[in-house]
Amino acid sequence: IEVEVIKPVDPFPSPLEESLTWDIYSSYVLLQPSEEMGTKVEVKAEGSGEVTETTTVDPLENYTIDDVKSALGEVTGDVLRNLQTEINEKLQKQEEAYTARISKLIKQ
Repeated sequence: IEVEVIKPVDPFPSPLEESLTWDIYSSYVLLQPSEEMGTKVEVKAEGSGEVTETTTVDPLENYTIDDVKSALGEVTGDVLRNLQTEINEKLQKQEEAYTARISKLIKQ
């Protein structure tokens, strides 16, 4: 018995046709981590004009855990407030509908 298997694609598998469009896949998933994670900083020698050192700087290194927590707290708070507002509106509509039904039953 022979079983043929598809070879894995590195670093990520191909997009599923039913879930991701090509433009989203190519914009976010297909990006290489080295391009995303850092920018190159070149240090030139003062007199010679030659590049002596190239380093990669992570753009996220200046953020602390507290910065991330506060940003996530704000976003989460906004989402929860919107969700609470929607739930309150739906409950109010249901309450009004039940009140109208009860008042019809009492009048009969």
